[in-house]
Formats: sequence, structure tokens, C-alpha cells
Amino acid sequence: MRTLFTAALLGALLVPTTAQAKGDCPARKGTLAKNGIGRVWHQGASIYGCTTANGHAPRIRRMGPYKPGTIVAFDGVDVAFAVPLVRDGVRSDRVYAASLDDGDRWLLGRLLVPKSATGPEREARVQRLALVESGRGRSATWVTTTGEVVLAVRSPDGKPDPIGALPGPLTEDRTLVLVGRFPDAGAPALAQSMQVKQGQYEGDECGGSIPQVLTVKPDPSAGRIGASWFAHYTSPRC
Repeated sequence: MRTLFTAALLGALLVPTTAQAKGDCPARKGTLAKNGIGRVWHQGASIYGCTTANGHAPRIRRMGPYKPGTIVAFDGVDVAFAVPLVRDGVRSDRVYAASLDDGDRWLLGRLLVPKSATGPEREARVQRLALVESGRGRSATWVTTTGEVVLAVRSPDGKPDPIGALPGPLTEDRTLVLVGRFPDAGAPALAQSMQVKQGQYEGDECGGSIPQVLTVKPDPSAGRIGASWFAHYTSPRC
């Protein structure tokens, strides 16, 4: 039986900390993103990252490929990045996501628009890329330049649930779900409206599920719409 935990309690269990860390991540040429517990940089054709989360000594890992124009989202523990790709003169982006703490690379060059009830997966370009704002980084989200909104979850638990009236049904494609296509909203405004957060937790002190919540506002005069998808979590302190 799973127990419901409050945000404050699970936050104490899961939020990364630098307490008792054995040194800091060193400064690096080619830094793409950094904060108080980590850094992401490129060297040659590769992206690397370092974290001191949960009191660990600095851990440096190769995360994936790099090309000029790569877009990065980073919370100190997890990193998501979109790498440019040109084929037959057509530009697109491929998305990657990984944990610097445990080394799990859970998105490996995925096409930005996943398979859905309305069509197969396809190429696109990123307008905005983000990680969940709690610092736990178990989901990534993006808006494309053509108005698609996508939620990616590292370890899905069940099926995604709609929030509000969406253009179509939610059909997950492995760890991705297309929330909707909103070409008339304007990609910059749609991306600006994107909000990502985590909901109320279900589980115990060592593990359970956390809903990853993505909403957007395609119509400024209407309410927010989006999707919520539970993700498995484990506490590094168990």
C-alpha cells in the first residue's frame, strides 16, 4: 500500500544538496549551463557534466553529442539537450536527457514529435526546452517551432492524464507523449506560456510515484491545458 506524502516531506528526501560534498565541480571552458551543484560543458563533439548532488564528490560523465547550436536545460542533477541535425539540407533537432548522478541516459536522440493518434513520430525544431522546476529532473518538456507540445517522463507509471480540453487523445510513445499541436498559437507565445511542475507524491520514504505536470495556454483568453503523467522515483538517501 502506497502512502501519500506532502511536498515538504518528499522535498526533504529528494532535493539535491551540497552538504558534505567533497569539493566542487571545476570551471570548464565551453560551459553551457551551471548552478551551485553542477556544470555542463562541451569539449570537441561531446557534452560532459558534473554534479555534487547528495553530498557526493564531483562526478564527471559524458552525456552525449554536441554541435554548435545545441540547446541545454539543466537543474544541477539532470540535463536535457537538443542537438541540431541537418539531413538533405533540412534542419531539425534531436533530444537527449540524462542524470549526472546515476549516469542513466534516458533519452537518446529522440525525434521531437512522438507518435500519436494523429500520425507517426517526426522531425521538428525546438522553440523551448525545460526540465521540471523542482530540481528532481524526472521529466523534460519542450515546445517546437511548429507548435507541438511534448512531455517526456524518465520512468512512466501508468498512462498520462489530460488537463483541460486537448485537441486529441493522449497516446504515449514509450516515454514521450504529444500533448497537442497548436500551430495558430504562435510558437514563441506558446513556449512562454509553458509551465512544468511536480504534483503530490504517492509512496514512502524510499520510493513511489510523482506526477509530472505540463500545462500551456494556447488561447490567452482561456484556461491552461496540458497533461499529467506519474513517474517512478527513488530516494538517494535510502
